[in-house]
Amino acid sequence: MDKGKIIRLTLMTLFAAVFCYSAVKLIGIWTTYSENEKIYDDAAEQFLIYTTPAGSGEEPSPPDTTAAPPQTETDESGGTAPSGTVSEPETAETPPETSAPPPAAPDFAPDWAALRAVNPDIGGWIWQSGTTINYPLLKGEDNEEYLRTTYNHKSSKLGSIFLDYRSELGGRNAVIYGHNAGNGKMFATLVKYKSRAYYDANPYFYIMTEAGTKKYQIFAAYQVTTDSDTYTFAFEDDAAYEAYLSKILMRSAYNTGVTVGAGDEIVTLSTCTNTGKQIRFVVHAKRIEG
Repeated sequence: MDKGKIIRLTLMTLFAAVFCYSAVKLIGIWTTYSENEKIYDDAAEQFLIYTTPAGSGEEPSPPDTTAAPPQTETDESGGTAPSGTVSEPETAETPPETSAPPPAAPDFAPDWAALRAVNPDIGGWIWQSGTTINYPLLKGEDNEEYLRTTYNHKSSKLGSIFLDYRSELGGRNAVIYGHNAGNGKMFATLVKYKSRAYYDANPYFYIMTEAGTKKYQIFAAYQVTTDSDTYTFAFEDDAAYEAYLSKILMRSAYNTGVTVGAGDEIVTLSTCTNTGKQIRFVVHAKRIEG
C-alpha cells in the first residue's frame, strides 16, 4: 500500500472515530435533557391542582343528541323533489382554530403535602406565564446538593431550581439558581432578557408557597461574574441596601422604568451562559403582590 493510501485511510479512520464519539456525546446530552424534562413534566402533572376559571361554576350543557326531522326539498313549482334526490346543506364557514392564550396568573395550587412527602426541602413553586418556567423550588444545606440532583432525589446534570442556602424567600435578596439547559428548559429562558422586547412580553413571574402566592416584577437583567457583589444576601441597613439596588439598576442591560427602594423585597434569578464558566446571567425582580 502506498503512502498516500495509508494517510487517507488513517484520516478516514480518525474522522469516523471523532464522528462516533461526537454522536455518542450528543445522544447522551439529549437523553439527559429528555429524562429531566419528563421528570418535571410529571411533577407538574402529579402535584399541581388546577382550579376552575374565576366566576364560572356552571356545568357545561350536554350536547343535543335529538335528531332533527327529515325535511323534503321542493322544486321551483312547489312540488316535492323526486325520490332519491338530496338537497345540499348550506355550509357555514368554519372559523380557524386558535389556541387560548396562557393564563396571566397561576390557575393552579401545588399539593404541598404530597410534595413534602417526596422531599421536605421543597419550599415553593416558581412559575412564569407563557414560558417553560414551572418548577418546584428547593433549598438544600449548601449550593451543591441540588445542583446535580432533581427534586425527587434522582441524579441529573440539570438538577433542580433551588434557593441559595444563605438566603430566604421574604428576605431582602433571595437568590435562586437554575441551569441553562440546551433544550430551553430550567432557567434557559433567562438569557432572553438580554432583549428589551422579551422583557416587555414577560415582565412578571410568580412564586407560590404554603403561605400564599407572590407576584414579582422584573426590574433589571444583565451578565455578571460569579464573584460579583450581585450575590449579596445581607445588608447592614437601609442605606447599604439602597446602594446595592442603585448599583444593580446601573448594571441592567436596559432601563425597565421600574423603581425599587429599601422597602422592597427582591428575588434574583441566576443561570449560566455559554460565554464562560464564571459568567452568569441574572434577572432581578421585586415583589408587587402577595
